[in-house]
Amino acid sequence: MRRRVLLPLMMAAVVGAPAGAGAEAGTGGGDVLLFLSAGAPAPVRGRDLADALRIQLAAIGFAVEERDAPPAGTVADQLRAVTALLAASGARLALWHAVESGAAGGAPEVVLYVASPRGEATLVKVVRLPVAPDPALYRTLALKVRALVRGAIAFEDVVARGTAGDGRDAGAAGPAAAPTPPPGPGAAAPAAPARAALSIGLAAGALDGVARWRAGLALRGSFFAGPSLDVFARATFFTVLHAEAPRGAATLRETALGAGVRLRIARPAWEAGVALVLGARLLFVEALTASVAATARALRVPVTAGVEADARLRLTGRIALGAVASLDVSAPREEFTVSGDQVFDAGWVVLGGALFLAVSLP
Repeated sequence: MRRRVLLPLMMAAVVGAPAGAGAEAGTGGGDVLLFLSAGAPAPVRGRDLADALRIQLAAIGFAVEERDAPPAGTVADQLRAVTALLAASGARLALWHAVESGAAGGAPEVVLYVASPRGEATLVKVVRLPVAPDPALYRTLALKVRALVRGAIAFEDVVARGTAGDGRDAGAAGPAAAPTPPPGPGAAAPAAPARAALSIGLAAGALDGVARWRAGLALRGSFFAGPSLDVFARATFFTVLHAEAPRGAATLRETALGAGVRLRIARPAWEAGVALVLGARLLFVEALTASVAATARALRVPVTAGVEADARLRLTGRIALGAVASLDVSAPREEFTVSGDQVFDAGWVVLGGALFLAVSLP
């Protein structure tokens, strides 16, 4: 049998009702299709078509409710009538058919219209098949309707989830695929790929000569330069350290700055990376001198080079919880003295670590 499938007449949106769990994936149990031309006479009898529809649509969770009078008037008039009827009845889809003369005096054709509402707009799919005295005609028409129904539901899932849908029915005599829809009102757009990330965390590090560990606040910004490469900058603000010099109290403030490149391995649930880092340590010492009224101050900025390794566990698509360990070599080694007495030794090998929360940015 010769078949021709026309493109959709108009497309404004898709089915508005949520998809439930039916006999096949993507369909809803207990959904209703209104058949609006059940009273149509030969050559395509509405009652016989309704019987064939019940058999095919039951497998995908749809019940067929018959109505004798199809919509009348132009296509626009039909759409308005069907939209109002679907809204009033709560049905999910509407179907009606007509028999028209074939092109260039050919055999008559049966035209199937499957419509689904969304607000004040209606999506219509149209299929034409030649009318023939074939006992399998009604089954062929019902299979075609089932393909259109599944296409409309797959199209609805695209709008509801923002993912690609496929309205193909492998069991239909001729497969009918749902077109790729434009974004509509209420459609969930796919998440944009991340281009950068911001991290904040609690840091700890070893500092020779003063205290084995000290705490800090770590901030970091990363830019994804390639599929597996990041460039980043970081700053860690450590808490103030205090010491008692022979002649009075002393304090050390440190801010560690760095920038580098990171090679990453990413998986859906986790991510890991290693990085090379260059930076500097801003070391500021303040101490009392022999005279209580006088204070000695010194600023040193040793250069650092190091490596770090991190691992991250994704909590959501954009948020990850991670940990990082680092080793930096500082040059020169800074030793602070006041009036000949050593107050602080900043060391030349610095071990550090941090727990952080990272947020990816589109």
